[in-house]
Amino acid sequence: MIDYAKILTELEEERAACQYVYGGMIPAFYTQALHRAIEAVKECQDCAAEAGRMAKEVSRHDMA
Repeated sequence: MIDYAKILTELEEERAACQYVYGGMIPAFYTQALHRAIEAVKECQDCAAEAGRMAKEVSRHDMA
């Protein structure tokens, strides 16, 4: 299983490190790419959670 929380933490740390390195003047293309990456990982995390809920529901119905 993918550890989405770890990926999000790494991306947030990268954004914070860039803020420090570039003194708040992070290149726009990189800021946008980080934002898109964070949003994409959050979407994957939500989808994985929903798939897990669906699997549990199917499992419950199979046992009935």
